[in-house]
Amino acid sequence: QHFNLIAEPFKPKTEEKPVKKGKKIESDLTKIEIEDLKISSRTINILLKNNIKTVGGILRKSKGTLLELEGMGEKGIKEIEKSFKKIGLEIK
Repeated sequence: QHFNLIAEPFKPKTEEKPVKKGKKIESDLTKIEIEDLKISSRTINILLKNNIKTVGGILRKSKGTLLELEGMGEKGIKEIEKSFKKIGLEIK
């Protein structure tokens, strides 16, 4: 029996549970703070000035509404879209 430990490849006793997809993961993503996104300080400051602090806050706004924020332009929107694409989200 002791030789079995050496002869057989190591098998972990705990198996990884599959990640559940759907609303749970999406709701976790919405809680990400905008400071954790890979976007410029300028864009972060514009969002914070308008009381948008999380990914969920951005998702509640349309692209048009975001463009209306003082100082926000196409470049800022593109930064946000690029960052969102990496985590599987998009602005409506």
